[in-house]
Amino acid sequence: MPVLGSTKAPEGRASPERRATWVELETNTMAYHRRYRRPAPGHPAMGDLASTIGTAIDVASDPYLSEVFCRIGQLKAIDHGEAVASCANTPPGAVGGIGLRNTIPALRGYVYAQQNKWVYPVAVAAIIGVPMWIGYVLGRGNR
Repeated sequence: MPVLGSTKAPEGRASPERRATWVELETNTMAYHRRYRRPAPGHPAMGDLASTIGTAIDVASDPYLSEVFCRIGQLKAIDHGEAVASCANTPPGAVGGIGLRNTIPALRGYVYAQQNKWVYPVAVAAIIGVPMWIGYVLGRGNR
């Protein structure tokens, strides 16, 4: 029969009340997890040089890259309070590159919103007002 306040369970093993010792913490109970990971010899972490150069060429050849840089420059000018230069829009449907065409509509919208601060309150009003209006119309029914 264990004594009250004892830190030993009836079987003689430690109870959950006791903290683990440093020796118990240092043992690796999950041996399939390496404790200190090092890349295996002959396997560089980022791949070979040819794939890195190929990726850099794909990025540089993206037709939307110049517009992305221009839009980022516009955001920087807006942030510093300088005059904002206009950017030439890249025609839609240009192929090639790494897919920057997917970022262009969002980037154009963000630049427009930063130039015209009235967009933010209107967007909040639309997000709140449209569902309320739909609920009003549906709740009104056939009166």
